[in-house]
Amino acid sequence: MKLQLKTVRLIALPFAISALAACTTPVEEKPLQTTSNAVVAYADGTPGGVISATEELVATIVSVDKKKRTFVVKDDAGNQRTVQAPTEMVNFDQMVVGDRIRAVVAVETVVYVQEPGKSGPDAMGGAAGAAEPGQKPAAAAIEQVRITAKVVAVNKEKHTATLKFEDGSQREVAVRPDVEITDKYIGKEVVILITAAMAAGIEKQ
Repeated sequence: MKLQLKTVRLIALPFAISALAACTTPVEEKPLQTTSNAVVAYADGTPGGVISATEELVATIVSVDKKKRTFVVKDDAGNQRTVQAPTEMVNFDQMVVGDRIRAVVAVETVVYVQEPGKSGPDAMGGAAGAAEPGQKPAAAAIEQVRITAKVVAVNKEKHTATLKFEDGSQREVAVRPDVEITDKYIGKEVVILITAAMAAGIEKQ
């Protein structure tokens, strides 16, 4: 049973370019453009599958205010964004006008169905790193989340399944047309394993 995982983009975008999205940006400024692609792989008739998605942002630094610790970036479409440098950016002083910022995020979502209580790969948590003092500003991070839910009902006419998550909430999700809906899935466990990796850095021009 394949979930319609809009979760992928919700997790990926803030995670990958949070420094650019969660900043003190004037309302009139437009979001920076990103390029993205996704590939879905699954076996016909088998519940679950793998979604691999990537998203990339490239922008040019057009001004730097070292006193306020802010900088303005502009993408190739002309959209500008004012960014407040976080305290963790120890190499802010290394940024100069004309440098290019490149941020890439890759998200892999694995969905599978198993017997309840069966052990599986655990989420490994998160890790992050940053450039050493004196180097160009850069950062890398990886995060993994494991979500489980139980199939509590199926609807053969609508070709859907109702999942109950660990917090008690329930959600009806569409099932792929090639997967046969039967009562045998009731009581089974759906596991969603999401792994997101991000790398961001400055390219000297």
